[in-house]
Amino acid sequence: MGGRVFTGGALYHLLQNRHYIGEICHRDVTYPGLHAPIVEAKLFEAVQRKIAKNRVRRREQPIRADKALLMGRIFDEQGRSFTPTVAVNRHGNAYGYYVRSDLQTGGKETDPRAGPVRLPAKPLEAAVRALLQRLSGQEGAPWGQLAPILRRLEARPEEARLTLDAEALFQGDHPTLAFEDLLGRLADSERAVMLNEGEPAVIVAIPGRLQFWGGRTWRKGPRPGGAFDAGLAKALTQAHRVLAQASCAPDVSDADLAEAQAPQNAYARARCEIAFLAPDLQAAILAGRQPRGLTLARLHAGELPLAWADQRTRFGSD
Repeated sequence: MGGRVFTGGALYHLLQNRHYIGEICHRDVTYPGLHAPIVEAKLFEAVQRKIAKNRVRRREQPIRADKALLMGRIFDEQGRSFTPTVAVNRHGNAYGYYVRSDLQTGGKETDPRAGPVRLPAKPLEAAVRALLQRLSGQEGAPWGQLAPILRRLEARPEEARLTLDAEALFQGDHPTLAFEDLLGRLADSERAVMLNEGEPAVIVAIPGRLQFWGGRTWRKGPRPGGAFDAGLAKALTQAHRVLAQASCAPDVSDADLAEAQAPQNAYARARCEIAFLAPDLQAAILAGRQPRGLTLARLHAGELPLAWADQRTRFGSD
């Protein structure tokens, strides 16, 4: 009703409302109501037990909101903020993340070209700290010393863009000379511009999607094609491994090829086709520079052309 998304708090209230089982509440006392129940008491009580169990589990989780170093500073290209949150695995280990706020209230990401929507907190914070240390020339500086420098971090589809406070960054040095020093500390393909209108700021663009491989490494570098696709790269390595075990890899000797056997199941046979992509396409996958049309979904959608030129044409590299 009203076309609005139910938040977690609203759902929590609805699930505990005893009006639905024919009761009314006044202060802390519950009375039988005159209205008919619309929820079975047995189901209602089962839900209350589950809520109580989850409440205990949440109390045992470490609170990260007050320790999230980048809270209030991360946004996507459209200005939507990221909120710190905690996930706990089945072993009870807690992991912090920054998640785009609208997705926490029922929103959905439908554009595959959009920027990242969920970022692991510790690797991201470590990467940003190291970046600020390098840009400011303060190697080894603690976060408390670096925090005033960062105003805003935008997680864009193909780059990360930082807005830095010029006064905190230059610490009283002459802005023009200090900015020249900063340009000398930029890595390949990184860009910076000085803004003097209003509050002086420095905008730094870091090419590459904010994406962490194995939860640790920020994959950087220009992306003329699609961003690094971990699933596609994993499928490629698995395909070569399966073919090698079956003695039918593209580079096996004639003697080994005589002992070759087809992979045991249809899924493995279909996945192994990836190993017969053109060498330049395979190298592009591993480097995160594959054409935008080269995805696992397209590879499985139709038969892979045998000719490398036809493969390049199909996936848009020509």
